Amino acid sequence: MMLLTLLFRRSILWCVDRVAPKSQYPDWLSTHLHQENNLQEVIMPAPKRFISYEEAHKYLYIKDWKLYRKIATNRNNKAGTLADSLHSCGYSHLFVNGHHCLAHRVIWLMSKGYLPEGGLDHIDRDKQNNDIENLREVSHTCNSRNKCVSIRNTSGVTGVGRVKGSKKWAAHIMIKRKSKFLGYYKSFDDAVCARLAGEQCVEWSGCNSFSSAYQYVKRSVQNVERSRSEKAN
Repeated sequence: MMLLTLLFRRSILWCVDRVAPKSQYPDWLSTHLHQENNLQEVIMPAPKRFISYEEAHKYLYIKDWKLYRKIATNRNNKAGTLADSLHSCGYSHLFVNGHHCLAHRVIWLMSKGYLPEGGLDHIDRDKQNNDIENLREVSHTCNSRNKCVSIRNTSGVTGVGRVKGSKKWAAHIMIKRKSKFLGYYKSFDDAVCARLAGEQCVEWSGCNSFSSAYQYVKRSVQNVERSRSEKAN
């Protein structure tokens, strides 16, 4: 396992150096290197009033990470019945004392006693899995990055795609809502490395642990390690 970790770390360094030596970094990339404070978060509108900790515990209780009513609010919503339901956006939601709330934020409030200043992220990307261990505090920008590969993506790696009418692959990365071009590459592996190098250089590591580029390189390293072990045996 330690060897695998070492190989993976070396592959990241290889990706960065192969894509562009520091002397050849484009201006947009150089300005972001090791400058996490300069990565300004997207300005969010002022949040609407949320229920208080006391209100949440007055009207609700948690069972199997679902929200149930403590008291009846009308003839249809009796005590002991499920309070949240599936919203069209994919999250569970509910109304508490006249306020519309997302279930995972209420569960966090009731479990932790406060609401995070930023966003709340479902680690496994399952919007219905509101287990407190599956929730984490993140910035709004980080939360927006932890998404599955788009259904329109045909390569399997976000930010990497085949160039129409060519055998080359192109790599891109989104920085502050703007697409930054990372170059054309003859091989898919090189394009993925370019994408991963871009993510590492702008401090995406640790934010999007489900990065499709990260997972692809990790699988590649594991396959190489497995192949070496088989040959050795």
